[in-house]
Amino acid sequence: MLSNVEASGRARPLVLSNVEASGRAKKFLLVTVIENKERESDDDYKGVAMLSKKIILGCMSVLLLSTRGAVMDVKKVIIPAAGLGTRFFPWSRSMPKELLPLGDAPAIEHVVREAIASGCTDVIMIAGARKYAIIDYFEKANLPASFTYVPQPEPKGLGHAISMAAPLVKDEYVGIILPDELLFCDTTPGLKQLIEVAQREKASVVGVSEVPREQICALGCVAIKNWIDDKTVEIATLVEKPKFEEIPSNLALNGRYVLSPKLFESLKAIKPGAKGEYQLTDAIAHMLAHGEKVIAYKVDGTRHDIGNPKGWIKAVIASSLDSKQYNGDIRRFMEDELMRRYGLDFLQKISKVKELGL
Repeated sequence: MLSNVEASGRARPLVLSNVEASGRAKKFLLVTVIENKERESDDDYKGVAMLSKKIILGCMSVLLLSTRGAVMDVKKVIIPAAGLGTRFFPWSRSMPKELLPLGDAPAIEHVVREAIASGCTDVIMIAGARKYAIIDYFEKANLPASFTYVPQPEPKGLGHAISMAAPLVKDEYVGIILPDELLFCDTTPGLKQLIEVAQREKASVVGVSEVPREQICALGCVAIKNWIDDKTVEIATLVEKPKFEEIPSNLALNGRYVLSPKLFESLKAIKPGAKGEYQLTDAIAHMLAHGEKVIAYKVDGTRHDIGNPKGWIKAVIASSLDSKQYNGDIRRFMEDELMRRYGLDFLQKISKVKELGL
């Protein structure tokens, strides 16, 4: 929209606001239009015209530079929460497993907090049947973000769930966090680490964590093309739950992604797997095969797989120890319980190991 701003003298600034630059970013551009109807002299006019020309060129340069990086300014995050939670039956028959408590908040709030701390303002949640409790929870959670809920009519895999968000994501990079994967990071949130790498490398980024090879068979992992630095690798492809003898690396996907809008084109192009499900890893592999640069980054943080009861119990303990509200009581309880069960010798051995740094 153009709005006239009257100025003293002969120059009338026009503010060109909400300029759509390459369909990606809205910026402000100040353009000075010279009124020549009442100029008193050619010299006066030439001086003002030269100044105006410099202003226009300067503003155009700022606009072009800012819009180049705007596409990487990740403000939207997709959180798929449409799974049936079969490994948590019978609990998840009556309540979403994403709302099971972890420390001072339900599991899914931890990943929402991570997204907000990473700079995201728009949370797109894919919610399946019987997940109305999640919607009700976040309507009352008073978190600094807007929430949009998109239903997945039937469970056809993670890739299909992510594709449900396509109408809400335009020509922009988007974050994805899987709520079954928690990352407890000491300083920078996990998703924010990926956003920074995506901006630096001008590429799509997947988060990875090093895990023992025997665990890779139950996870997705990356095949390494070459190392960029000691934490960043350019990947050849992604493999979902490989056979042990075919494991390409010990870098497992940890449920964090920053992907270009080409993701949605690839989700349309891929075919379903043996179970009739569309996989996100297949879509990313399709992006790679069609020239998209995709890199993997080893995220600084402790990973917890809470998609199963054993992993959830471990995360409960860890998050309780991280909680300002519960930390002291839980630590004392654990010390007392270990003493009662295993005796003083056991605690002294733990202390000795800790002192030696083993």
